Amino acid sequence: MTISMIIPVYNVEKRYLDKCFISLSEQSSNDVEYIIVDDGSEEETASYCDMFEKKEHRAKVIHQKNLGLAGARNTGLKHATGEYVVFLDSDDWLINNETVSKIADECKKDKYDVLFFEHCYNQPVIEKKFQGDISSYSYDQLMSIIIRKDSLGTNIQIASAWAKAFRRDFLCSNNILFDEKLRRTQDRVFMIDVLNKEPQICNCKIVVMCFNTDNENSLSRKYDERNIGYLSLFYKEVERRCLTGSYNLAKQDLRYLYLMIYFEICMHTFFHENNKDALYKRKEEYCIFTKSYMNKSDVFDDNNEFKWTEKKALTYISKNNYGFAFYILSVEAINDRIKKRIKKLLAFSKAS
Repeated sequence: MTISMIIPVYNVEKRYLDKCFISLSEQSSNDVEYIIVDDGSEEETASYCDMFEKKEHRAKVIHQKNLGLAGARNTGLKHATGEYVVFLDSDDWLINNETVSKIADECKKDKYDVLFFEHCYNQPVIEKKFQGDISSYSYDQLMSIIIRKDSLGTNIQIASAWAKAFRRDFLCSNNILFDEKLRRTQDRVFMIDVLNKEPQICNCKIVVMCFNTDNENSLSRKYDERNIGYLSLFYKEVERRCLTGSYNLAKQDLRYLYLMIYFEICMHTFFHENNKDALYKRKEEYCIFTKSYMNKSDVFDDNNEFKWTEKKALTYISKNNYGFAFYILSVEAINDRIKKRIKKLLAFSKAS
């Protein structure tokens, strides 16, 4: 068996799960097993998974209590028997009926540890193709890209586990699993762990998956007041691994990560479109959080390259959202996707 495809499922809308399962059943290759991990879903979703297993001889369904995305993927890894592992989210789908064959063919060419494939958004159209070769990047460069949550063109996501094939022996021999403490950002830590072991990498310029941008209930888009804790824990975990020598990240990357997590926390909590709290309450909580977050002396000290003027600008956030928006817009390193979201900050500032 060449491919084990792991699909975690948790209360996904039937229309999305349908599209995912249809794309699996239409695959021409039998050189694959589909490991569907029902992560404590409600009965309707769990039963739908069982129905698919009865119809699809390549599918195996595992039911478990809710452990989160990381726990579901780890369960899939424990049950995988294929030489390579591929992760697919249950609201995404494979691009056509030859996708598994193409992935398997690429995996058989050489004993690469990680194969990077390409993806598209909702339809098989790629707006900006990556023309380079990922294998030409150093591991430090790739880890820096993950920390900064950048991509190499819109169709290559370095920081995500999907649209990749991982040699299972490589993951097992290096004891690489998803960190179950993290309910968000699991992929980034997983990919840093992978790259930290200096794998043999192959850049396969083949589109294999469609990423669903329509699902309002996906983990990446859903409002959850616990995101402050989830995202803060991500930074603490990366910082801990740096201090213990597990990671060798540049100090500026760690500082950049600290600021980016601050921004992500704000966008996923105080400024989230589905946050129904009164504006005065959100702004009050936002100010308290900012003053606390921006007071971390080991990130903002006079002995590093982080200028005091930048600290002053960020501290100003607690008093003036408008100033924060223009500060972020002035930072060249922040990508256009994030800058577009600044408009929400400006709208929030005017409304309050």
